[in-house]
Amino acid sequence: MNALIQPISFWNETATTLTIENANITTFGEHGTVHVHWYLSTDEGKRLKNEVIVFSNDEYSLWGADDNYILNAVATKLGLTII
Repeated sequence: MNALIQPISFWNETATTLTIENANITTFGEHGTVHVHWYLSTDEGKRLKNEVIVFSNDEYSLWGADDNYILNAVATKLGLTII
């Protein structure tokens, strides 16, 4: 899942895309946690930064079946603007 973002600089390169590579879900009863693997890349597809963000409990519950929620939530946590 990809989103174009307002360009941001990393190491003399410019990231223009946020990608969610995968999401690993763990649930315990009514509570869940998801580890979201994301990366930022240039127009040419060069990866500049990648990490994992964890969403749990209420944040996890808000996800539901809308994958765009996770994409927007990751962008918000990273301070990125999707364009």
